[in-house]
Formats: sequence, structure tokens, C-alpha cells
Amino acid sequence: MEREPNHSEKQKAKWEELAEGPSPAELSVDTAEQVDIESSVKDGEEIASPEWVHKFLERFWEQNKAEAPGYAEQEADSIKVLDKQFIERRQVIKAEGGEMSEKEFLVWERDYSESWKRLQGHLRDGELYSMEDEADVESAMFFTKDEATLHETIEAQAGAYYRDRARALREAIRASDDPHKKEDEDVLYGFFAAVSRHLDYKYMTPEDIRLDYGKDYHEYDQDRTFAHNNAIKQLNKLNDLARKYETTPFTPRQFWTSEKKDQTPAVSKRMRYDRDVVEEYYAIAFSDEVAKRDRLLARALRGY
Repeated sequence: MEREPNHSEKQKAKWEELAEGPSPAELSVDTAEQVDIESSVKDGEEIASPEWVHKFLERFWEQNKAEAPGYAEQEADSIKVLDKQFIERRQVIKAEGGEMSEKEFLVWERDYSESWKRLQGHLRDGELYSMEDEADVESAMFFTKDEATLHETIEAQAGAYYRDRARALREAIRASDDPHKKEDEDVLYGFFAAVSRHLDYKYMTPEDIRLDYGKDYHEYDQDRTFAHNNAIKQLNKLNDLARKYETTPFTPRQFWTSEKKDQTPAVSKRMRYDRDVVEEYYAIAFSDEVAKRDRLLARALRGY
């Protein structure tokens, strides 16, 4: 048989008092306070009026809009710092004879993705919808034109996980009941086809260009640029599909093509960066294919 706890008389008295609830006197005080509050609202005090609430919200959103560009620039700078730290970290690991683990890479990529999402939120808060406005506030992100440095960035190194992510996406598509699953799977295969087409142009010898285009190098450049832009579009489509089927996106963000005319310096800077970093991405994702093209080009240029 359980024994009743040996509580002091003072404790028992306190428990009994709490169990009985508030006294009539306490209730009357609470009721009076409530009446005062309701009277204040009915009397139309400014703090509770719809007009006051509207003005408060209006001031809040105006201030939020005014501060948003600065916050977006801070996030862009944070991404730049993150990328530089990532590059330094990989160099340290390599110097020690190792390779960065996938687990560690995913942490870096997650931080990039979260910062990018915050940046996009600030753009919306600031109503910065034009490409010119966005490129201006994001300028710090695009900190290099050097291909070797771009190759080491978080976005480019995500190419090492292309096959795993493509496999996961293909399985998710096939397991779904989506009525467009066949078209979606075709998009998955379309990225490599687009990349291969761009590589065809990139690895043309001067003799190949002469035979196909004569002296019209401008037309060759146009076709090569078109193929490059198509590869960028296909990578963006893969990211859209990954989000649709809730698998890991291939890269933390979407990329711009160079199709826009009348580019401001900031827009041109981002477009150039995006084109180059996507090229480094697929150089890693399809490293075997790129290495084969390098060998064939070298052999063609030697003449045997």
C-alpha cells in the first residue's frame, strides 16, 4: 500500500488554497481590469484603432523596404566570404593529402543555399524585381573571373554529386504518379545532350570552324553562345525538377544566360560569372567526357 507523502502543514495549506481557485475578491479585481481594457478600446484610443494599426504597418513596411537592399548586399558579401573560406578549406585538406567528405561539403552547400534564400527574400521586401537592381545588390558574390578559382567554388564543386542527384531524381520521377513524368525524365537526359552540344563547339579546331563556317567567325560565336545558354537553361530545369520531386537540387541557385541585351556592367558581370561557373560545374560532373575531348583536340592539333 502506497504511503501518502509526508508534506508539511504549510505545504498542504498552500495546495488547498491553490485548489480552491481565486477568491471572489480576486475575481472582482480581474473583472474590473478587463472592463477598463474594453472601455479603452470602445473609447477609440489611438493604440487600438484600425487607423493606428494601418499606420503602424505602413511605417513598418516602408522601413523594411528601405532597409532591404542593404540586407541583400550583406547576404551577397556573406556568400562571397563563404565561398572563399570553402576554397581555403579545400586547399588545407588537399595539402594534408585528403579530400573533402560529402558530409562536410553538404554543410557548406546548405549554408550557401540558406544565405541565397535570405538574399532573395530581401529582394522581394525591397521590391527589387529588375535584373539591373538584383545584379547591383548581388555584385559582391561574383568575386572572380579566374577559371581555376571558379572551379573550386561551392557551386562548381557540386558537380561532383551530379550523378548521385540525377539518379535520385530519376528514381523519384519513376516512382511518382505525375502525369508528366515521361516529359520530366526527358528533361533529366536533356542536360547532358545540351552540354555535349556546347562541347562540340568548344572543342572545334580552327580547321573545323573554317570548314563549317568559312570566314564567318561571328556566326560560329553565335552558335556556340546559343549552345552554352541552352546548357544553362537545362541545368536550371534540373533544379526546378528536383524541387518539384523533393530531391536535392543540383546547385544552390539558378543561373542567368547571356540573352539579355543592353546589359549594365553589373548584369554583364553576373552573366559572365554564371556562364563560367556552369561550365566549371559540368567540367566536374562530366569529367570523363571533358578529358576525352581534351585528348581528341590535342591529337587533332598535332595532326595525328
